[in-house]
Amino acid sequence: MKKSYFLEGFILGAIAGIVGGVLFAPSSGSETRQKIKKLKNDMADHPKEKAEEMMAKTREAIENGLQNIGKMIKKSE
Repeated sequence: MKKSYFLEGFILGAIAGIVGGVLFAPSSGSETRQKIKKLKNDMADHPKEKAEEMMAKTREAIENGLQNIGKMIKKSE
């Protein structure tokens, strides 16, 4: 798999995840529309920086999740 395809897929997946999170979060309709507008503007103004920020947050979340799983396994032993 080429890196460019992976990166494109990752970025699209991250964007879809963020949009899904915003849409399904318990907010009023006007608040949700404002969040979507802000997200759209941020992504349009600084796509590379936002993509890198999302990738860093995703890596951090994965690392934290793996550490938590490791702790849970040790407790169950």
